[in-house]
Amino acid sequence: MAKPIDHCVVCELSQKDKQFGRSCQLTNDKPKFIQHCDKINFGKNAFRQIEEVIFKEKMMKNKKFLTILNCIIFFTLGMAFISMGYLLGDYIISLGVFASAPLVIMFIGFLFFPLSVGPVRSYLTENKIVDDRKKRIMNVLNLYQMDYDAVVEIEKQNHDFLGVNVQIKLLKNNKVYQEYSNQFEYNNSEKMIRRDVLGGFVDQI
Repeated sequence: MAKPIDHCVVCELSQKDKQFGRSCQLTNDKPKFIQHCDKINFGKNAFRQIEEVIFKEKMMKNKKFLTILNCIIFFTLGMAFISMGYLLGDYIISLGVFASAPLVIMFIGFLFFPLSVGPVRSYLTENKIVDDRKKRIMNVLNLYQMDYDAVVEIEKQNHDFLGVNVQIKLLKNNKVYQEYSNQFEYNNSEKMIRRDVLGGFVDQI
């Protein structure tokens, strides 16, 4: 169920203050309605929220394969070192000799496991945050018989920069209500938008 503040996040009439937080421009107060807001106004704020979610979704999908591959590689390396240390130790013991080398090799093997599991845990946490944010937006839109259709295209540019093209259609009762298009550059190393090219353009249908 959508919280009142979730309505404000996607509404054009919301305002944000560092001390007071998010409030309504009409009342200068926190939202106090129950379930529906008669004054809600969908526009650029809604499109911006949707844009961020669908872009992060796209990035997470692209990251999924590399995360799984990283997990497999480091897990395999870890098991290989442990097995190698164990077999070497078994062989040395059979010769009646003691050496610390097998233990060191096995210890190195265990060090690979955090490198295998860490990125997976990070990916799952990030993915949950994106999913939760999308659910909050969808809960609000669905209350007003609204949905969206979106296309995100990502192109590699110079160095760590990505060129992003976004097309979003806001639907009401399965009919196009508004259309939005935007282009921006994303710094993949710093994880931030470098430059907004169009600044977001909204077409009222």
